[in-house]
Amino acid sequence: MEYKIEKEFGTKWVKGLRSRKFKKGKFKLYEPTTDCHCALGVAAVVNDFKFTKNGILAVKENGHLYLYDDEVVSMNLYAKITEMNDHDDLPFRKIADWIEANVEFI
Repeated sequence: MEYKIEKEFGTKWVKGLRSRKFKKGKFKLYEPTTDCHCALGVAAVVNDFKFTKNGILAVKENGHLYLYDDEVVSMNLYAKITEMNDHDDLPFRKIADWIEANVEFI
């Protein structure tokens, strides 16, 4: 598969997307005024990344935070999820389906 993420990260992410605990937002990981998250914002929350008051992703308590490059989510996967969430406006369950079908959990 073209896309790979750590198994624990991916499992929590898909579960979070399917949980119905998050309101879907677009163009920001988290929007505090509406309490909305994009699909990548859900990944951050369920994997214990923290947000500042203005919705900017802050450093994870036990280390660095990256949602792209080689750290957690590759730039290609980041771009694909952003496209599905922001531009295609897919619901979280459809994004979760796509992740399960196209991302290898390692």
